[in-house]
Amino acid sequence: MQPSPPNPTPLRLQNASTLLEVDLWGGAITRFQLLPDGVNPLSFRFGPEQMPSNNQGGAPYQGHFLCLGRWGEPSEGEKAAGMPNHGQFANIRWEAEEGENEHICLMKAAAPLEGLRLQRRVQLDAHSAIFAVEEKVRNTYPPGPPLQHGAASYPGGPLSGWAAAGRLQCRPGLRPAAGPRSQPGAALASRAYQRG
Repeated sequence: MQPSPPNPTPLRLQNASTLLEVDLWGGAITRFQLLPDGVNPLSFRFGPEQMPSNNQGGAPYQGHFLCLGRWGEPSEGEKAAGMPNHGQFANIRWEAEEGENEHICLMKAAAPLEGLRLQRRVQLDAHSAIFAVEEKVRNTYPPGPPLQHGAASYPGGPLSGWAAAGRLQCRPGLRPAAGPRSQPGAALASRAYQRG
């Protein structure tokens, strides 16, 4: 498990109406805030004492986080090997890459216990409160074990009583999925898988 970063600095995308932040410690989208009222439905965050024992020392569950490799608790043998709940990606430090412009951020992460590498592109619309996430996953274990993929969002703050709802466009295969479709006011995710 990697130690918590001393001064985590989120990746930040902003337009005139919206602020979006991604925490590289766990790769979670932690802020999708309409300006200027300050409501952030992704303010949810577990404290260290709330994290499962096999996730201690890793990133907290927060905002909208990725569950890749598995969703839920690993087996006892996987726990003994150091596998955290919901896979390594939600628990490790991600690396930022240079974005194409001020409305796009790029990042990547590798989960050696899972045998997976991931590249993510987050794009905030230049004018509207909408963003798109594209994730490309590469399985480095031939022929590659089956994997589970999901994402978890729990509304926080004034929206904490609302049911979490989202749209996910999944398309397993050898080539990246087509880009996400735009829908005003919604965050859409496009997930693509590559083998080998």
